[in-house]
Amino acid sequence: MDILVRYSFSYINFHIYAEDNGRVLGYDNCHGRHHRHYMGKENDIEFSSFEDIQDCFEKEWEVLHEMESVGIVKTREEANPAGHGRHKIVELVVSTLKLEAYI
Repeated sequence: MDILVRYSFSYINFHIYAEDNGRVLGYDNCHGRHHRHYMGKENDIEFSSFEDIQDCFEKEWEVLHEMESVGIVKTREEANPAGHGRHKIVELVVSTLKLEAYI
């Protein structure tokens, strides 16, 4: 039987957030606790299962795909240089963003 000892999900993008080594979003159980990182802030989270944590991360990641569909960012996958699976790379396409609302 496989036992999950450690997990870490991270979305790194220095164009969005330059601090915390570029980590915009992350979930991990380092330092003996389950927690979420978002733009430099940490919050403890309730751990029910690895799959639930993965789902939370993927749902937040889906927002990036929506941003990609309108041309704000583009994403690609590459083999992890450390040899463990693959990682996603997100590049900011637009340098400025202007939002307008007409009522």
